[in-house]
Amino acid sequence: MPLTVRDHITLDNINTWPVAIRRLLTTEEGGIRSFLREERRFDRLAESDVMIRNSRPTNPHQDSWDRTVEAVRELVRAQPIIGFHCARLARGEIDDVRANGLRPLSPCLTSQRIEKLAYQGLISPAAARALMERNVASATNREGMIWFFHALSTLRDESGLYRLFRYWGGEAVYSYHEKDPGVCNELRRIGTPCIVVAALDPSEVGIIGRLEERMVRVWMDRRKAGVHSRDCDTYVKRRVRVIDVIIRADTLFEELTVCSNWHHSIDAVDEKPVVG
Repeated sequence: MPLTVRDHITLDNINTWPVAIRRLLTTEEGGIRSFLREERRFDRLAESDVMIRNSRPTNPHQDSWDRTVEAVRELVRAQPIIGFHCARLARGEIDDVRANGLRPLSPCLTSQRIEKLAYQGLISPAAARALMERNVASATNREGMIWFFHALSTLRDESGLYRLFRYWGGEAVYSYHEKDPGVCNELRRIGTPCIVVAALDPSEVGIIGRLEERMVRVWMDRRKAGVHSRDCDTYVKRRVRVIDVIIRADTLFEELTVCSNWHHSIDAVDEKPVVG
């Protein structure tokens, strides 16, 4: 992997995990395989049996699986975990994030960011007004949160990331305006695509998809156990420390994303915005 931060866990780089977790999973691998094998059997049965879809049988290895996942959860608390936050940022914002970390989203912060761009002449008054009037910074699944993912491999997910890199402001700001070519082209002229690498305390991370389960699945995926491991989205509700901001011009940005091969450009501003 081209990016490794010493003493921090990266979800899909097992070499960064605490030794205690690797030992535990080695010891419990047989029980994990049995649980996952039974789960796959249930999935196959459910393809033709509606009753199984509505009332899934109890996995006889469920208790073993739960104990292992809980043990991983406890062990993972001992070491910070890397979180990736992708966005298009203006130069001043990059400097601020590097010095002061990432701040949770709020309507106030969003307004301040837009007003600063307007003051600097980086966005037209009309576009600034449109962004101020229509954004989702106060949505219950956004306000007070900073969202992250944790796998290096996700940085190559064009479909999930190209909009975040293409348009300034974050999804809460640009999502209402993707069908407006004028506003979108202005947002594409601001700043540069950035990968913000943050250090997160696992005990403060809000989990979607349970990080500890993802780790077990990553482990088994590497052992060719017929498991497809996936990343998970998490959120933090406080300012977080930033290790680095990798900008588009950095060689490492291309190595991590391979974005020069993407179908959607994150650089040009003269093409019609893609919607959908």
